[in-house]
Parts: sequence; structure tokens; C-alpha cells
Amino acid sequence: MPAMTGDLRPAPERWAPPAGAAAGRAPAGAAEPGDRPSGLADARRRRRAHDPREREILDAALELLATVGYDRMSMDAVATRARAGKATLYRRWACKPDLVVDAMRYLLDGGTPVSDTGDLRTDLLAVAAATRRALSGDLGAVARGVLGELRHNPRLRAALRVTFTGEGGGQGGGGLRAVLDRAVERGEVAPSTDVGFVAETGFSLLMMRLLVSGEPVEDADLERLVDHVLIPAAHAPPR
Repeated sequence: MPAMTGDLRPAPERWAPPAGAAAGRAPAGAAEPGDRPSGLADARRRRRAHDPREREILDAALELLATVGYDRMSMDAVATRARAGKATLYRRWACKPDLVVDAMRYLLDGGTPVSDTGDLRTDLLAVAAATRRALSGDLGAVARGVLGELRHNPRLRAALRVTFTGEGGGQGGGGLRAVLDRAVERGEVAPSTDVGFVAETGFSLLMMRLLVSGEPVEDADLERLVDHVLIPAAHAPPR
């Protein structure tokens, strides 16, 4: 996941999506007029080569998720905010869960920068810190907007599990999983280790603090997570 900052709670009038033509003219990496220095702006810049209309729709979906939550977000509201016809949305996404999953993947586009120092502890700390930054910013605001729906929506829950835990190439816990997979490849962690479970455990603990309880996550907390949870779990004998 990219390191993101900012809070997705400004007044709605500050959230007008950039015009498609303007987005197409902007050079890669350049800031657009009105862009906030946040994860959404970073995500827009990473998607320059993609369909400008799709970017505007995904931006609108993310903004609604962060401000009103999943339940009050509708395909009609996204279409209105993006100044798009409903037929345009339904040609690309059959239903709201599909749009939401794509929007969150869009925000995650680029993935967590996965450190590769050859040392498991160093790499786990780096990915945990990147995940903390992401969940403390725009991604966290959007995630809070969908958390309440996950219990009642198996389709959305299954799709986001893939996105966040790294199953099938997802992001989120995927950064932790990539570090653990490399440790297995170089013989630092046994091949029998359930690296998916270890990665999901670490990501879940960060989500609990940052998205549910609101407790701060200090550097010392990340060290405890790595030293007392992830590394011991990675080295635990198979059962």
C-alpha cells in the first residue's frame, strides 16, 4: 500500500473530480489543480494511463465511502457525484460491491513498498510501518466506511479478504506475506509455515488499533508486533 496522509472528511464541495480532459493533459506525477496532498491524489497520479472516466467514478466512490459509509452510498449517488450516467457505471460494475472493491484496489494501486534487505525482522518492520501510515490516512477513512457492512455482505467480505490479506495477489497483508514468502525461499522460515495466517494476524492487529479502537500505534508497538507475534508465529513448529 502507498503511504497516505490526510483525512477524507472535507466539505463535499472540495471533492469535485478533475475534468477528464484536464486529467489527460497532466504529465505523469504532476499535481492537478485542486488536488489535495493525500493518498487519493497519489492514486490519481498513478492511474494516468487508465481511463479518465473510470478514475473519476472511482474517486467519487471513495469519497462517498469515506463521508457517508457503505450503507448510504448508492450507485446513483456515485453517478451523480462523478457526473456520469448510471448506464456507464453498470457497464463496468454489475453491482455496488464490485464497484467498492475496485475503488479500494484503486486506492491501494501500487501496493505496499516491500523492503528486501534479506533480514526478516527489518523487512517486517518496514512493511508494518507502511501499513500504519496507510491506515492512518485516506485508506483508513474508506475502510471505516465499509467495516459495518462486512458482517452482512459475504460477497464484499470475500473480495476484500483477497484485497487486504494478499490471497491471490491482494495488497494490505500482502506486503507482510511477500516478506514472509521471501524468508521461506531463503530458508529463514520453514516451508511448512502458514505465511497467510501470520500475515493476516499482523494486519488484523493493526486494523484493530487504527480502525476500531482508535488507539495510537507507536514505533514500540510495531516492534512488539514483529518481535513477539509475527516472528514467533513464523518460527512456530507445525501442528
